[in-house]
Amino acid sequence: MERYYDLNLPTNSLSALASGILKLSSDGVDPIPVRLARSHEFGFHAVAVNTYMSGKLNNNNTCSFKPVALPVSTARGAPAATATRPGNRMAHSAAAGQPSKADIDGQSTMRQLSRMTYVSDNPSDSSQLGSTSSILASYDIVAVQPLSEKMFLACCNTLDIDLISLDVGATPGGRLGFPLRRNPISQAISRGLFFEVCYSAALSDAGSRRNLIQTASILLGHSKGRNVIFSSAAMRALELRSPLDVANLGCLFGIDQSTSRMLVSSNPSQLLLKCATRTGTYRGVVAARAFAPSAGPAGKPAANSLDALLQTAIRKAKEERAKSAEAASAAGDTEAAPPSNKRPRSDSSPAESDAPDAKRLHAT
Repeated sequence: MERYYDLNLPTNSLSALASGILKLSSDGVDPIPVRLARSHEFGFHAVAVNTYMSGKLNNNNTCSFKPVALPVSTARGAPAATATRPGNRMAHSAAAGQPSKADIDGQSTMRQLSRMTYVSDNPSDSSQLGSTSSILASYDIVAVQPLSEKMFLACCNTLDIDLISLDVGATPGGRLGFPLRRNPISQAISRGLFFEVCYSAALSDAGSRRNLIQTASILLGHSKGRNVIFSSAAMRALELRSPLDVANLGCLFGIDQSTSRMLVSSNPSQLLLKCATRTGTYRGVVAARAFAPSAGPAGKPAANSLDALLQTAIRKAKEERAKSAEAASAAGDTEAAPPSNKRPRSDSSPAESDAPDAKRLHAT
């Protein structure tokens, strides 16, 4: 069963003024619970709540998003049993207090993620986007929306981020303002970065629709669909579309149906794995996660629990290492000792061996 993602539900709107000053506001934006409920009805597996930022970052920019209570069932017209979904934990039925069968099957739960998008046209602002920033670490996804070619090149080549957003609806004149060249895009993909194409602005404006088709066609032509995702960036619930409707947009960009479905399913899933290496590992090398052991008979872990499987794998690895060490030791004992140039020592003591020489000297 395919899982679909929409990783851009903005909490504020972004507009670029003629003077180059960015304006962030919440005017004309539907409340987040309304859009989350709509996404839940469409059957999205995960949704990211996005906050646009610009200028100097401070502690006030730390993530403050908390998951919203959503209906358990994704089917339209189903009973409105509510559940609180903190993070990606399993939802519980309000009536029974236990996970429902749909929750266990993973068909009705929707992960609510946090995301920040830093908007800038000056590469010098990238010093705030270091991997050690506590502000960035508080978000599940870190994205940058470049407004100039220099900032775009900095994102592709040096910045330690997760996503590069190419939202034509939030740029001056509804266009990017810089060319999309093959080499920077290939460099970004080789570094594991992803690109985002947002479709909501093209639903109401013909100019933005034309620019979206042009931008997405160039991007998909250079990347062949790799590391590219579709997102809504919907300010209102009416701008949201179902996953398959979003996938059908790929026909306008010159890609086939299977590749288009990847942009809303497997590619966003890979992006979330990449984000996990940023927040849950040290430089993407080691990740540690504690698992609660499942109770089995007599207090032992269940045979099919993850804890039991890990213990079995560790025990087998230790046994194999012990056997290898024993085999190496046995092979070392059977090898012949290297020949020695020294004269073999006689069993007689030095005094006994020197006695005949002493007698001869005395006789002479």
